[in-house]
Amino acid sequence: MGLPTAATYVVLITIVGPALTNMGVPILAAHMFVFYYGVVADITPPVALAAYAASGIAGGNTFKTGVLATGIAMGGFIIPYVFVFAPAMLIDIHNGVITGILAAMPIFLSALMGVFMMSACVTNFLKTRCLWYERLILLFGSIGLIIPGLKTDLTGLVCLALVFLLQSLRIKKGVVIS
Repeated sequence: MGLPTAATYVVLITIVGPALTNMGVPILAAHMFVFYYGVVADITPPVALAAYAASGIAGGNTFKTGVLATGIAMGGFIIPYVFVFAPAMLIDIHNGVITGILAAMPIFLSALMGVFMMSACVTNFLKTRCLWYERLILLFGSIGLIIPGLKTDLTGLVCLALVFLLQSLRIKKGVVIS
């Protein structure tokens, strides 16, 4: 948007907030969703103010820096959807702080693994360079981990274990992919 963070938040919550709450998203989750994506706008093209400032300091190509910043941050794009699909992640303390933290912990760990897998998919590296089908498995698993539920979490973890095993076997055989 090219606006400071506070102004971006005000504009987005005014426009997008009512639409999200009308779709049944809790108010706090809607605000966090909008705020998060407003901040992420600073590293994604075409505006990418933070990425462009970094490229100026480093003396690099501004557009390439913006695209690279988007790729690196791709895993972080998952988190606002976790706020929407599992609002307990925002630690509701109405029933007590400990209860809220205990409810949020499995969601947090699942989202953390989902971001890790998405980042491995985008950067094309887990233990070693990924093959094309390993990247698809990582992508599928990362999406599984952001959807709340035990079955989807287990599916995501199985995908991670599978790619980890495949790469471990490849490393053990001495197969190097360039």
